[in-house]
Amino acid sequence: MVVGAEDKRAIETLRALYAPFTRTSDRMLVMDRRSAELTKYAANSMLATRISFMNDLANLCEILGADIELVRRGMGSDARIGPKFLFAGAGLGGRAFPRTCAPPSARAATSATSWRSSTPWSRSTSARSGAW
Repeated sequence: MVVGAEDKRAIETLRALYAPFTRTSDRMLVMDRRSAELTKYAANSMLATRISFMNDLANLCEILGADIELVRRGMGSDARIGPKFLFAGAGLGGRAFPRTCAPPSARAATSATSWRSSTPWSRSTSARSGAW
């Protein structure tokens, strides 16, 4: 679990709140809000990439007469890859898909104005005029 917070009281409250769900390991990573948000987009994009890759590989297997299940198991046996999320199929989507898998560069470009208005220096004359 990734938590984006900097306030110590908020962090401790979240640790207490999620303690029943993280009893078997310390799975709560605390970082600044921007890094936590980027972590979410990076993880969702990686999962989408894996599923999309497996869909393309399934199509290739069909053309070449290979068995995608055997290929999947062989790939998954490599410790660097692992067996999770190596299934061809729809796998992801829904109403929030464009937002959750938007490339970070696209999100940065579209949210630059809102980000600048939330920074401490946003009250300066140059920030209000649109200059950095």
